[in-house]
Amino acid sequence: MAEKVFRKSIVELEAAGVNNFHYPYKNFGQMLEKNSRTEEAMGLLRKAAEIKKDDGLKIYTELLLPYVYDDEADMKAWRDQFKANVGKLIKMNLHVPDPIKMDGVPQYYLRWDFAIRTPH
Repeated sequence: MAEKVFRKSIVELEAAGVNNFHYPYKNFGQMLEKNSRTEEAMGLLRKAAEIKKDDGLKIYTELLLPYVYDDEADMKAWRDQFKANVGKLIKMNLHVPDPIKMDGVPQYYLRWDFAIRTPH
């Protein structure tokens, strides 16, 4: 039911030409994330970050990982994607004025230097 409502609101916003309202994308993305639909969630959250022009939400999105992996190959694929996303974030000129006020927090905490320097 909630998924239908989110999808309908996004379709209606886009049909009406409303391009500055990020909440349906963000809320739907976070709902999908919590329901282990991480790839779908990332697409919606990227759209929300683009609309809101929010680097904190961009970081949140690119650091998402599934709560549970299908198998070892799936875990490796996500690890590779995570490393690529961290590399992409490092190259961006990101600015988060107050990390305490970030819109959402991934399911774990991470130090940048750990992610970059830890051999896999």
